[in-house]
Amino acid sequence: MSAARGVRTPSPPPGRTCGGAALDRSGTGDTNHRRLAADELAAAAVAYARAGLAVVPLAGKRPRLPNGFHGSSTDPEVAARWWAGPHRGANVGVVIPAGAVVLDVDPRHAGDATLARLEGRLGPLPPTRTALSGRGDGGRHLWFRRPAGDLRHDLGAGIDVRPGGRGFVVAPPSRHPETGRPYVWTDTGPVAELPPAWQAAIRRPPPPPPRPVPTVPGSRRAYLEAALRDAADRVARAVPGTRNLTLNAEAWTLARLAGDGLDPATIEAVLITAAVTAGLPHREAVGTVRSALRARLGGRR
Repeated sequence: MSAARGVRTPSPPPGRTCGGAALDRSGTGDTNHRRLAADELAAAAVAYARAGLAVVPLAGKRPRLPNGFHGSSTDPEVAARWWAGPHRGANVGVVIPAGAVVLDVDPRHAGDATLARLEGRLGPLPPTRTALSGRGDGGRHLWFRRPAGDLRHDLGAGIDVRPGGRGFVVAPPSRHPETGRPYVWTDTGPVAELPPAWQAAIRRPPPPPPRPVPTVPGSRRAYLEAALRDAADRVARAVPGTRNLTLNAEAWTLARLAGDGLDPATIEAVLITAAVTAGLPHREAVGTVRSALRARLGGRR
């Protein structure tokens, strides 16, 4: 295990690198092989937790815990109990630390072509900590230090962006659920910093400014403007865990004012801006607002 500028990142368990010793399958039989694999997975989970990384047992690629990766633990004793008891033989998920970001390159969805195109435009990526998927098609996780700002969900076809604190990755020596092959570390060097051009590309562009509230004749104008302003304020001040629910409720409430002269497009733009200000991802905010407006207004938009 290692840390780059205070960022905890996974290092390979002993022997779990490309070119390192693989499990000896010759003459051991299926039972012995499963025992060896389970022991190796348990040792890796404990080692990750001992380094301060949160681990979660996986069934294939899905968390086994009732509350998903949110139930992960950095306690080596908890990890040891999990992998020795109810989750023996489970794959190991590592929650991405807050100071890191993982680029998930999937060749099945043109990830290699997208990466080559981006490197031609932005310059080559530096060597960094890298895990190779057990699928066997060259899929890989590239670990970098997380740049500041709100990050995109992807960099194009086949490259997902996984910011720290928002999810997990399958970690070596987990077995791929389709092939049974282990994930392995192909680069055990330091976790690199993204070059400036890549940092700019990975950041989400700021949302467009909200449309001005249209002029509404009569005494209703001030009421509509105040209703829109108050709703946006409530969305912007919503705390984590309530942001999406608050956004949906405010969009639903404002939609009833559309018949009184409040433009649905203005409702959408103002609420999305407020939601992004509160920290909700732009894509999630757009989906929530549009879904609420469609449900309330039907085909009147």
